[in-house]
Amino acid sequence: MVFTAIVFFIAAIGAITGAIGVVMLRNPFYSVLSLAFHLVSLAALFLLLRAEFVAAAQVIVYAGAVMVLYVFVVAYVGGGEQLGSGGALRVLGPLFALALAIE
Repeated sequence: MVFTAIVFFIAAIGAITGAIGVVMLRNPFYSVLSLAFHLVSLAALFLLLRAEFVAAAQVIVYAGAVMVLYVFVVAYVGGGEQLGSGGALRVLGPLFALALAIE
């Protein structure tokens, strides 16, 4: 019981951290790696729910094949130049996030 709770909290924190990393990281390669970490953490949560097939499909299909495709595209296309974000976007972004959270 205690082991299951510890594994759940580690996997849940990993899933949240990976999702935040996908959005917050500026380098596309690190963002893809963060997405892979998020998907593996979700697979661990599926295992705790006794959904072994869904966890295996999550790892093989998404964290395996799709992540290889994303890494290939990022490596092939490259990051390109970063667009400068104005002051208005830094103010409007959190406001839109707050509006979505309230909804």
